[in-house]
Amino acid sequence: MVNKQSERKSRGFHGIKQEDVRKMIEKKLIVTEYSDLSSCKEDTTREIDLTIILEHDIKDASGNIIHSKGKVINPLNYRNMRLDFLFLDVDNLEQVEIFLQKAQKRPTQPMAVAGNLSHFYENVKRNNISTPAGKSTQLMLDRFQIKCTPPTLVKQKGKVLEVIEYKIEDTK
Repeated sequence: MVNKQSERKSRGFHGIKQEDVRKMIEKKLIVTEYSDLSSCKEDTTREIDLTIILEHDIKDASGNIIHSKGKVINPLNYRNMRLDFLFLDVDNLEQVEIFLQKAQKRPTQPMAVAGNLSHFYENVKRNNISTPAGKSTQLMLDRFQIKCTPPTLVKQKGKVLEVIEYKIEDTK
């Protein structure tokens, strides 16, 4: 009887052992580095036009067409980016320092391409910044044309995005 009670206590949500839940959460907080990104050889700046030609109609909830197939659209004509995005290895102290400098000047969302998100959050909280890092995706890296190891800053400049890639020495 006592064994069954202690076994039930060690199990958490939906009967999954608490230790297994902790391991699953930790695994989600580690970002695996994107292997196809090389180190930045130099500082570079470029602009990206987000304009697209619609491949299909866009309809509202009632089925009414709000944008027809073939229409040319730049999302920045309809919405401004409130934040800059800084893609970085959250375990690299020099890159984290660059994030802290940027975040003090302008709202900046950190986007991890590698590293431990939990450790990063604890580190930046000590600097009175309570912004957890997001996990970058391959789609984001492709759309923002990020080609080398971060840090890479993406910010709005009028109706285009400005992408700034920084060359730094690896200090891991």
